[in-house]
Amino acid sequence: MFALAAGKARTGTALDNPVLRTEGRVTLIDGILASVALLALALNAALGWWWAGPAAGDDAGARGPCRGTPFPAGYPEARR
Repeated sequence: MFALAAGKARTGTALDNPVLRTEGRVTLIDGILASVALLALALNAALGWWWAGPAAGDDAGARGPCRGTPFPAGYPEARR
């Protein structure tokens, strides 16, 4: 997932495509969330830390809305 995110960001930069660059950032965040979920499952299986999954979900839920960025001024969506 991280290699895909890097590839999208690099391609978006090479093509000067803001949508593809943003998609690379979104894919990076998806990879981080997947890694946290996998870590929580591993902690639960190995150490019996049943609370690791809910804690990871709470953390992701709290941080997720902060990831958004406003549209650049030249985009029609910015005028809404």
